[in-house]
Amino acid sequence: MHKAIEDLKPMAHYCEAVLQCGGAIPISVIAKDYGLSAMTLNTLLYDLGIQYKVGGTWVLYQTYANKGYVKTQTSFGLNGGSLVHSYWTQRGRMFLYKALALVGLLPLSELEGFQ
Repeated sequence: MHKAIEDLKPMAHYCEAVLQCGGAIPISVIAKDYGLSAMTLNTLLYDLGIQYKVGGTWVLYQTYANKGYVKTQTSFGLNGGSLVHSYWTQRGRMFLYKALALVGLLPLSELEGFQ
């Protein structure tokens, strides 16, 4: 039992830190936590069946779409076109943490020897 508690302490600390942050953040910020680029993390999330691309925008599969993981923001260009950007909420960030941990990927801050 004590071993299990010790093993879960890093996750608890990470969860606490994440949940104390407000607002939504771009995937690039989350990717940096893992030592990845946004493109690599987006591709991994696609491979895991979490999201897919519509035009130039990543969207969540319906299973995850209504869980409050992502917020979108539309920006308008000078040429009259628009772009939709997805930002991950803290709830979504925790979801990603759990999903990535299941495939053995942890934030760099949790890896032994990370400074």
